[in-house]
Amino acid sequence: MISQFWPSAHPARWTFPRRNATTSGLAQGTLVVEANSHSGAKMTARLAIEQGRRVWLPTSLLAEQQWARGYLARGATPVNDVDDVLAWLAPADRVVAATRRRIAQLALL
Repeated sequence: MISQFWPSAHPARWTFPRRNATTSGLAQGTLVVEANSHSGAKMTARLAIEQGRRVWLPTSLLAEQQWARGYLARGATPVNDVDDVLAWLAPADRVVAATRRRIAQLALL
């Protein structure tokens, strides 16, 4: 677990925005499954966009929430199912494999 707060710190309303910024900043992307206009998930999606991270929004959410449609113009990606998200993540596996090959090559030098 990673946190910018001491282990003894209790959750408080003012800590959630900082926690959401850390969560979105560490992730490759953020999938928002459900969120109203005042939710923490919406805040996390906004922070992810600001941090240059990928944000995926289900088409069902786009149909229901005006804020979600606005996030499309800011770079969010609509998805129909989990396969859409996995297709984007697949290149990460290739990056890991290429990194391992390069490390092995350097070890032989």
